[in-house]
Amino acid sequence: MKKYSLKDISIKQKLILIILSISVLALLLACLSFILFDQIRFKKKMVQEMEIIADIIGNNCEAALLFSIKMDAQETISSLKAHKHIVTASVYDTSNQEFARYLKPDLNPDEMDQIYRQAMQKFGYSLPSPANSTLLPFSMDKKNIHFFFQGYLMLFHPIILDNEKIGVVYLQSNTEELSQRFHQFIQIIGIILIGTLLIILLLIARFQRLISGPILHLTQTARAVTNKKDYSIRAVKKYNDEIGFLIDNFNNMLTLIEDRDTALSHISDEVQKKAGQLKKELRQRKRVEKEIKGSLNEKEILLQEIHHRVKNNLQIISSLLNLQIKNIKEESTLALFRDCHNRVRTMALIHEQLYQSHDLTKIDFEEYTKNLTRHLFSIYHKTINHVILKIVIKDISFNIDTAIPCGLVINELISNSLKYAFPENRRGQITITLKKSSDSKTKGKKQGYDLIVSDNGIGLPNNLNYRTVESLGLKLVNILVKQLNGSIKLSRKQGTSFKITFQES
Repeated sequence: MKKYSLKDISIKQKLILIILSISVLALLLACLSFILFDQIRFKKKMVQEMEIIADIIGNNCEAALLFSIKMDAQETISSLKAHKHIVTASVYDTSNQEFARYLKPDLNPDEMDQIYRQAMQKFGYSLPSPANSTLLPFSMDKKNIHFFFQGYLMLFHPIILDNEKIGVVYLQSNTEELSQRFHQFIQIIGIILIGTLLIILLLIARFQRLISGPILHLTQTARAVTNKKDYSIRAVKKYNDEIGFLIDNFNNMLTLIEDRDTALSHISDEVQKKAGQLKKELRQRKRVEKEIKGSLNEKEILLQEIHHRVKNNLQIISSLLNLQIKNIKEESTLALFRDCHNRVRTMALIHEQLYQSHDLTKIDFEEYTKNLTRHLFSIYHKTINHVILKIVIKDISFNIDTAIPCGLVINELISNSLKYAFPENRRGQITITLKKSSDSKTKGKKQGYDLIVSDNGIGLPNNLNYRTVESLGLKLVNILVKQLNGSIKLSRKQGTSFKITFQES
């Protein structure tokens, strides 16, 4: 079931609700203020009347207190039965002992004593013990003390003679008249509220039309325009107020929409004509695109076939070199042939990986490096049983123009480490690290890379210059680095470490 909130009701209902709420709230506040004022004023009047009665009782009991004649004081205080609202009264002497007491006949003395004791405790006066003591619980000066408690007014009035206190009059009065007055005011206010609300509703029903009428008319006009899609409909302006200004602007907006709708209909005709032409062009483009895709597929197949044949040819060369290696006994010649075999194997791996890959333009260099080093370690496994290989390459791919030189550089440096860095079956580690250069890629420049090949072996001799050495492997490394438009640095700390910095071709 759909729930409705105040936001969903009509403007007419909102106006009625707002005005009615404000009116009721204002009336309630005014009535509550009046009741509160009347209660305070009536309480003051009750206290004043009780003070007058206490003063009269005190004056009539002066002689009885001076001469300790309790009968006279009792006779005087018994005259209070003429005051129906006074329920109990007492006269105390100078020692605060009860001298005379009056209790309304139809009341329970124990119940009244209990109320008296509770009142004293609430207002912080210590009570005498035992419970039936008639001692006044506090010492009074020349001022009255009064308080309201559980529907009663309790008043203590000093008896003053020649500017000296000779006793105290205690009066306890019920507040039934105050309660009756409060209930009467509630009834009167209820009648006033009902009558006032009826008048307010009549006035609201009449005057809210001045606001809601034009707005409802504007709403109906907008609904008709929306439903019929007829922008020639106009709202009728009745007043020159803010709503009249809104209606004028609404009509102007409809005029603009009507003009634009007419212009759009002409444009729509032109668009439909151009759409027909575009459909023809799209058909032609689809045919051309299909032909291009077919051509690309043929080229991809051709590239795969080329890589496959190059790989096969390199593998044939590798196999021939391998056969020749088996017949060579001289160590220096054997090393040269083995190095050539490794270089051919390095290039063959590139073409083999491209042939097996879905992307003919990029080579996953981490996988390629693992395959390359696995082959090299298999060749030198007899002399490097205790050497560990660590490869740190992640999410880096190169095209063939960059992959082949990088692969050959790694082949030469790893081969040198395996042959010379760990003599006499020495333990150690070879690390290959390839990462993007720490310098961020700038506009107009390609991404830079750092290739580090290091080992913790015996290291290169200090007098060896790797740039001018006669070794074919290091010469080839320098040539390949130049081919990559890069730079190479050597570190002899803790073994040998070559750092090659370059950019992808």
